[in-house]
Amino acid sequence: MLFCFSKLKLFVTKRTILALCFTVLLYFITIDNNFLQRYFGFKKAANTIFKFTPTSDGKAFLTSAIYTNLANCERHQYEIIVNGWENHVKNNHFMCCFRLRNGKPLASMSNQKLSSILAYMPLRRIQYRCPVPVEVNLIEYVSIINDMNTTCHEDISYYVKVILSLYSKDSGIAICSLISYRSQDAAILVEWFEVQRLLGVNKIITYTQELNSDALRVLDYYESIGLAEVIRGFDMPEKGMWLTVDGQTDKYPRKIGDQNKRQWTDKEVVSLDCNARLLGFRYVIICDKDELVVPNISKFGFSLRKSLKVENIGDELGILNNKKIKGYQIREWAK
Repeated sequence: MLFCFSKLKLFVTKRTILALCFTVLLYFITIDNNFLQRYFGFKKAANTIFKFTPTSDGKAFLTSAIYTNLANCERHQYEIIVNGWENHVKNNHFMCCFRLRNGKPLASMSNQKLSSILAYMPLRRIQYRCPVPVEVNLIEYVSIINDMNTTCHEDISYYVKVILSLYSKDSGIAICSLISYRSQDAAILVEWFEVQRLLGVNKIITYTQELNSDALRVLDYYESIGLAEVIRGFDMPEKGMWLTVDGQTDKYPRKIGDQNKRQWTDKEVVSLDCNARLLGFRYVIICDKDELVVPNISKFGFSLRKSLKVENIGDELGILNNKKIKGYQIREWAK
């Protein structure tokens, strides 16, 4: 009887220890992301910080400068795409100011710019295309001048660093998921990311602003396994307090989540910035975290890529407008 009791005690003890180990492991996985990095080999998140840079002529705020190879397109040249906001200017011509790796300045003229459908807005979204006059690996920074009466400034604080777009070897699928902010539900976020993995999505870019800690840990995890690219700390220019005759007031008051033209313009900036970062992918989808793009499952299973190839959808950002591929919102899943 004593022997049986001892074996029972041993069995219970083992179960208790296993339960404690599982509890501790769960704690580290959900709370301490460093544990994932140390013991499971997950890569540390890149911790990319969003930043907008004012130009020296005061006409624009630049968010990114991304090198792209357009050798197969109509212009047959290499370009650097510069994204941001622009205070409305009348002329289409602008100057691209380069700073080479050896510190020397270089400049070229261009008239290739893409403005918003809300072009009349005082602070509109803009995308400049700068032709590259030298080997791209020689260029480190770029800035923009819209005022043709000024020249390129020497101060590097008016420049943004040139980066490469993300690249996919096998006609990959990427998603621009825009901005995750404030009370974004962490559980819904996990579910959404797992559905995207099931559908065969290769890369997801999202931006954050004042996001809650639980949701941030979810994004950290998916960035650590290579699925997500998280650009933290999104912000907008010219929304601070300005001194007027009537006292202090916001110049362009707005915040993420507002439903107005100023906020829509800010989202357009994010869309262009994100799309430029994903130019190395065959398909780019823009959708929010309560939306899904789903193929015809009876024909293609859960392979979004097979559906895109068969339906011959070749244009970026055209997926959601195609009637052969269904878009859903999460609240519709149970229907």
